[in-house]
Amino acid sequence: MAMNPATHKPVPAAAQFALQQGRLVAENIASVVRGKIQKPYVPPVWGEVVSLGRHLAAGWVALPIVKKARFIGFLASLLKAAIKEKHIILLRKEARSWIQY
Repeated sequence: MAMNPATHKPVPAAAQFALQQGRLVAENIASVVRGKIQKPYVPPVWGEVVSLGRHLAAGWVALPIVKKARFIGFLASLLKAAIKEKHIILLRKEARSWIQY
């Protein structure tokens, strides 16, 4: 389990952190191979959305001005669906690049 260096607490087991960790590990492996400096893990939290049913959800998103915008209901459900679709598209893109090798 990864630890947050700022809080010294475990990073939650969530997809956004797993994706961040995976990218960083890949970058750090490439850095080691090239003899460059590795980057430390500093987990940014962009928000969380939780499904509460078929068309309901609750969550929040980190924004620059407001700091934290909260969503409940159908709007949060749309946000959850958009995040899910974004991840599916990214995974398909990554799969295509791995198939080439």
